[in-house]
Amino acid sequence: MNNIGFNIRKIREKKGFSQEFIAEKLGINQSTYGKLERDMSNVTLDRLFKIADILEEDITSLLDIGKKIFSITRPIKATGMWKRLTTTVKRCSKS
Repeated sequence: MNNIGFNIRKIREKKGFSQEFIAEKLGINQSTYGKLERDMSNVTLDRLFKIADILEEDITSLLDIGKKIFSITRPIKATGMWKRLTTTVKRCSKS
């Protein structure tokens, strides 16, 4: 199982950025940022987008989800929408 903090650290190191650099860009101290990379604190979605922007990466690479997850979730969302659409059509035809 991949952890977000591990993925962020791996990409940060690959790009040659220090923890201090990323923390400064985020407006937090290095200690707080280090906890994030060690998965000792939760990361907000807003902060995750900021980290992705600083690292010039897509957020999916930080989450390490790739196309596998999206190919699963899109049909689920489409199915849910279709059910609502079908229900609406049925209601209209009864009146």
